[in-house]
Amino acid sequence: LSPVMSAIPGIKYAKKNNKKICLYCLDLWPESLVSGGIKKNGIIYKVFNKIAKKIYKKMDKILISSKSFADKFAEYNIETKYLPQYAEESFTFISEERKKDGFFQVVFAGNIGEMQSVETIILAANELKNYKNIIFNIYGSGSNYDNIYKLKEDLGLNNVLIHGRKDISEMPSIYFHSDVMLVTLKKDDLISKTLPGKVQTYMAARRPIIGAIDGETKEIIKEAQAGYVCEAENYKELSKLILFASKDENLIKKGNNGRKYYDENFAKEKVLDRLEAILLEVCDV
Repeated sequence: LSPVMSAIPGIKYAKKNNKKICLYCLDLWPESLVSGGIKKNGIIYKVFNKIAKKIYKKMDKILISSKSFADKFAEYNIETKYLPQYAEESFTFISEERKKDGFFQVVFAGNIGEMQSVETIILAANELKNYKNIIFNIYGSGSNYDNIYKLKEDLGLNNVLIHGRKDISEMPSIYFHSDVMLVTLKKDDLISKTLPGKVQTYMAARRPIIGAIDGETKEIIKEAQAGYVCEAENYKELSKLILFASKDENLIKKGNNGRKYYDENFAKEKVLDRLEAILLEVCDV
């Protein structure tokens, strides 16, 4: 996780005790700084580029949560191994059908930061405000929470409910009452390389996914036939996909497609077996 400097204690420990060391990469550095507003040709970026490169080169192996990260480390001539994230087991027991309440429940769950582009969801909801049966539910908190809440209030949207952060123990029930789950990210070359962990959770829960997102996540949703996807930040197209999904009789099938893809690629047992094999390889066992 960010920042990459959090790996330094591990490097020191490995050196002191003559141990091998691996890094599990969920964020690329210094590229993550660009997504936060730092200019790529600026002094801050250049300083952190040197720091990150030095840290990465100390690793015996780098494990990547997104296949797209491999290009970055190929530039450093560092070998990588793909190790995706898996969902909490409580999400794998959710029924394929939800409790009916007469509404089409659209749910976003996760961090509400600048990178998540939740404003795309709010603007899509504004496009659909005359469809009284479509309800948007946003769960989570983050640095952009206040701005999202203000945008919802400024637009006077009664079809958007912002619930704030919930304990993870409450989320399986929330998923059960959803019809589709949303994943959105900013339109950014770096961000498009990431695979948000919520995608695995959505799939494990047998919930169809609607994404306004580019890159790796877009390709996985399409490959799995697990939902609908349009380009990042395109709120008008997102609203059209949501409206289409609300009338689609194949929703349950798409949710089951996602679960099948999850079982084949992201299941906990498979991920942990792969991790064990990687660590044994690093240790030459």
